[in-house]
Amino acid sequence: MNMPLLPAGRRVAAALALALAACSAQPAATPPLAGARIGGPFTLTDQNGRTVTDSDFAGRYRIVYFGYTFCPDVCPVDVQNISAALKLVEAKDAALGKRIVPIFVTVDPAR
Repeated sequence: MNMPLLPAGRRVAAALALALAACSAQPAATPPLAGARIGGPFTLTDQNGRTVTDSDFAGRYRIVYFGYTFCPDVCPVDVQNISAALKLVEAKDAALGKRIVPIFVTVDPAR
């Protein structure tokens, strides 16, 4: 299915609107991820072959994206959206922008 892409600013605005809508004043009876083991320590290898761990990002907000390094459609658009959102944050609050680090984790490391 081909869907028209919105301009970058509108995509970011739409994503932010969805995120805010998810922050309703009334919490769900049971959170959707209740009991899930999310977060915790990790060890990864960066694009230069160096080991990085969760402690390398201590004190920073992390946007973790799992994708394919050889992805012609979705991943590049998502990375552009993350970048555009980060630029908006940096423009409004440079100090906050410096505390946000996007982390792309490939699910096809052989490529």
